[in-house]
Amino acid sequence: MRRSLRSWLYAFVELAGYSINLVTATIAAVSVGIGIDFAIHFIARYREGLDRTGDRAAAVAATGVGTGLALVASAANSAVGLSASWRWRRCRCSRRTVCSRR
Repeated sequence: MRRSLRSWLYAFVELAGYSINLVTATIAAVSVGIGIDFAIHFIARYREGLDRTGDRAAAVAATGVGTGLALVASAANSAVGLSASWRWRRCRCSRRTVCSRR
């Protein structure tokens, strides 16, 4: 699963016209790490809700409404913050690095 996620992320980077470099590789590592943190947070809240109610559907609903909205807002905030690093486009000059001709 992890290799598949990484492959999709790098495929998106390449199809979007960006080069795979130190910055994009770092963003990939950070995004996988943030996703794992969000999943752990969601599962922990789900388990708390399940212990409280004993009903799986109610626990999922309560987790989605409470923690789920906070995680979506946090993910959007992280995406906006990390998108600042995406400004490095593939340079059309011979160096294939950050283009100085912009």
